[in-house]
Amino acid sequence: MDKKQIILNAALKLFVEQGFHGTPTSKIAKEAGVANGTLFHHFNTKDELIVALYLHLKSKMYHSDLKTITEAKDFKTFFKSMYLSNIYSMLEEPLAFKYIMQFKTSPYYAKIQEMKIDDGSAEFVCFFKDAMAAGYIKTIDIDLMFVLLSNMTSGLSQYLESKPLSKLEEHNVVDQSFDMIWRMIT
Repeated sequence: MDKKQIILNAALKLFVEQGFHGTPTSKIAKEAGVANGTLFHHFNTKDELIVALYLHLKSKMYHSDLKTITEAKDFKTFFKSMYLSNIYSMLEEPLAFKYIMQFKTSPYYAKIQEMKIDDGSAEFVCFFKDAMAAGYIKTIDIDLMFVLLSNMTSGLSQYLESKPLSKLEEHNVVDQSFDMIWRMIT
């Protein structure tokens, strides 16, 4: 693993545990086992590191979901595949999911939107707008749709973390949650 990835991994752990403001770059460098200068060689500022980590994690999710989009035959198949992919990724990488949720509720998220930085969402927005135009799902404000879906996913994550469920029970809960969300948007 290269030093940049090691720094990103250390930052992920510390930002989730201690927050953005509670995590100095010196602590990230120490956790990564690199000098402060090495951290600043890869990221000019802490703010740049915070944004770069979010974009890195979103890129990983985007590439996984992109495959889903190209293989889907209809909107429901696409949506369910994307939903399941995100839920199971969240369960496999809870720190990444927590970081993305933390980032989206921070001022950094508004900053990247103002700067028109593409976090991979544009293609999904188009897909949802097309589904609304075709009548597959309800026509509502797209930002509201994504906020509701994001919050439901976050709630499901918290629920699954708090319950000692078998894999079968976990899959049943995830399937039930998809059915509820599908009924909400259609």
